[in-house]
Amino acid sequence: MKKITVIDIFIAVTLMIIAIIPRVIMIDTIPLGIHGDEAWTGIDAVKIMQGELVPAYSPSALGQPSGPAYLTALFFKLFGVSVASLRLSMALLGVLSVPLLYFFIKKLYGSTVSVIITLLFSFALIHLHYSRIGFMLISAPFFVIATLYFFSRFWSDKRYSSLILSAVFCGLGMYSYNSYILFPPLLFLAFMYLWVVKRISWKHGLVFTLTFVASASLIITQLAANPKEYFSHHKTISVFNQAEFKAGNRNEKLEFIYRNGFKKTKAFMFGHLADGADGYGDFQSIDYLILVFSTGGLITAIIKRNNYLLWLFVGLIIQLIPLFSTVDGYYRRVLIAYIFLYVFAAYALHEILQAVKTKQKTIVISVVSLFALAQITLNLWQYFIIFPSSSMAKFVFSPGVYAGLEAIDDNADILLYSERYSCEYETFRFLLKGRNCIHYEGEITPVNSAVYVKLYIDSFIPTGLKKNNAISLYDTNDRIIAVVAY
Repeated sequence: MKKITVIDIFIAVTLMIIAIIPRVIMIDTIPLGIHGDEAWTGIDAVKIMQGELVPAYSPSALGQPSGPAYLTALFFKLFGVSVASLRLSMALLGVLSVPLLYFFIKKLYGSTVSVIITLLFSFALIHLHYSRIGFMLISAPFFVIATLYFFSRFWSDKRYSSLILSAVFCGLGMYSYNSYILFPPLLFLAFMYLWVVKRISWKHGLVFTLTFVASASLIITQLAANPKEYFSHHKTISVFNQAEFKAGNRNEKLEFIYRNGFKKTKAFMFGHLADGADGYGDFQSIDYLILVFSTGGLITAIIKRNNYLLWLFVGLIIQLIPLFSTVDGYYRRVLIAYIFLYVFAAYALHEILQAVKTKQKTIVISVVSLFALAQITLNLWQYFIIFPSSSMAKFVFSPGVYAGLEAIDDNADILLYSERYSCEYETFRFLLKGRNCIHYEGEITPVNSAVYVKLYIDSFIPTGLKKNNAISLYDTNDRIIAVVAY
């Protein structure tokens, strides 16, 4: 195994610095507002910061691992409780994935290929989006890449140090996101293969298993003690739990599964199907250049019977199971699958460079770099120019709620008039910062307190004062305080 050099470290740090910029710039305003899953991260992090023990598998958001919330709690302690610090904690995990990917791809295909592919990954629309919102699922790719990097080292050097590190990261990933549970079986399939071809002994598998269990012990213990609680989220989103599925006959049930799966598979491949939960999907799902290279790389791997890449292809198929087994969540539940595509894309580029003559390599690299620059430019334009003003972003991230609550004095309580929102909505619970909130859905009701501010959202904005992208603030005597644009 080649040692990591000073040049490698310099390149990795440079790529990480480049990745920081699009992930932190205007992070509290693009997208403006905060959606419910972000708020749940913040709510759990506040509990942790205040000394409350949040279990490894939290009941928040129908049930989810709570590991990343502990990182957010640290950010809250250091930088205060805010949307910016909430999102920065998840952005950190997105940024740290970049140097890991560089070392992983370099291990497989060398520095030149790795630099190009890692740069494309750094500006990938889907990774960029989930890195910039406080949704804990961005932690899953971090642990997947770290696991694959150290396991690829073990694949070639058979050292216990590489094996143990891959098992540690694989186990810690269990605290990241619900769909991560589909990833560890891929590692155990690899052990079966390596054991059959006599490249490892049973001791390697035992060491990996024990280390994995130790790393994931908290969540495994909770799962064993209450499997119903752990799998309640999975059951809720399962196609088998949907009314249309239950009401149909056998053929109608199969049609429902395939119709749902085909729709989501098409979204996974090409995007252009907005996810009302995450605000993602108006644009391409897989960046065009990666889609082309990954397709070519996968076909080449199958033709050449590249066992390592065929193993990763099995991992890709496993990760795509939620497309047919769950509803909604077109992108979030298969976020890990996108990581495999970058490996296939790297393989395709590597094979092209191996096939051409030395003098032609410079031309190929230059052409690919120009296409990469065009893809990156397109992504930045889509995300920072088009996306913030889109109807989907405004629907999902509730900018009116954010703008209204931010405009109200921290000591003032709220009278809320809204059809869509309530004081119990998790976004409100996070943004209220301890303030009281009373929700009125009908006629204005007098409140004997001068500290309440009336917050009008949706159709409850008074006639004559309603205007596009604005909410209205009144005092308890119905005197207007402000009309806040967002």
